[in-house]
Amino acid sequence: MDWTTIITTFLSSGVFLGLFLITEKKTSAAMKNTQSQSAEWQKLYEEEKADNDKKDAKIAELIHDKDMLRAEKDAALSDKARCLISASKLDILRCDCLECKDRRPPLDFGKVTSLDMAEVVMTEELKSIKDRNDALNND
Repeated sequence: MDWTTIITTFLSSGVFLGLFLITEKKTSAAMKNTQSQSAEWQKLYEEEKADNDKKDAKIAELIHDKDMLRAEKDAALSDKARCLISASKLDILRCDCLECKDRRPPLDFGKVTSLDMAEVVMTEELKSIKDRNDALNND
């Protein structure tokens, strides 16, 4: 046998074509596998991103609600402090003897010194600060 006969027989038998097609099928299968894996990873990534976005929105909503509740609580405590101060001022001016000519303390505001009022206001402020601390510690 001659080399040309061997090469001609090899080419005409389709072995060369078969080897070429087998490698092409392997490459094609590997590419399809890679594409399917890529699509699956993309799908998982999008699901995870959507889940994280939903959680972030929920966290932001809860933080907003918490801030609103804190603001309401602070406003309520401030109102309480203002009420206590007003009550203490009225308590200073309360008459101990009802239906009498000698009102104690008198309605004349000149006799109630500003230092007395300042002392009462400061006392009430200290009470309100203590009340705020107690309320915050209770929560």
